[in-house]
Amino acid sequence: MVNSGGFTFTTDTQAPVSTLYLDRDSTTPVNTGTAVDILPMHVQGKESELRVWLDREGRDETLRHWKHTPIRGNVVNALWGTSPDGCGGDGLLRERIIGVQLVSPPVNYGTSTGFIDEKGISFDPIAPDGRQPLSADEVSVGAEPRRPGGVIEKIHDGIDAAGTRSNRSALVDALGRLGVELGPVDTDLSGYASAAGTAFTASPMLVPAG
Repeated sequence: MVNSGGFTFTTDTQAPVSTLYLDRDSTTPVNTGTAVDILPMHVQGKESELRVWLDREGRDETLRHWKHTPIRGNVVNALWGTSPDGCGGDGLLRERIIGVQLVSPPVNYGTSTGFIDEKGISFDPIAPDGRQPLSADEVSVGAEPRRPGGVIEKIHDGIDAAGTRSNRSALVDALGRLGVELGPVDTDLSGYASAAGTAFTASPMLVPAG
């Protein structure tokens, strides 16, 4: 699973694990379990390693600083036991390591934005220049944005309403006939309606049209 706050994944095995390593060459395991027996081969007390590491652009990266949780489960005595009747009636050996869950460390945001070149702070001039009051004492020009209230509720109730979907489809069809390439268009807006209640940090401001 990946999101903006981190990364987590799990790995599992077909055989029980006796030693778990989170890098390629370490001789120090991060977890140890029961030695592995292989009943069909009449072998006992063998080591079974699980090693997990990252290959980052051709370099081996350790995962020892990641949060890890061994995954434990039951395995079949007939394969991994010492005798056919060695585990009781259900035929299972319990709480054996069979994998690991790994969670990346917290995000390190640092203290610098890093290098920013001239393209990063460039802008496109807009002509002609508009009138922009730079002081609270100046009189604004044009329609003033206001917060009438109820906007979020209208978005929640209307964005996925039948009439909105019909009008939106008609607009998409009209733009298509005019040769406008829109690319993939969402047809299910129920997720937007559900998110409207939490997506805004404040009630939206509106400007009168006309």
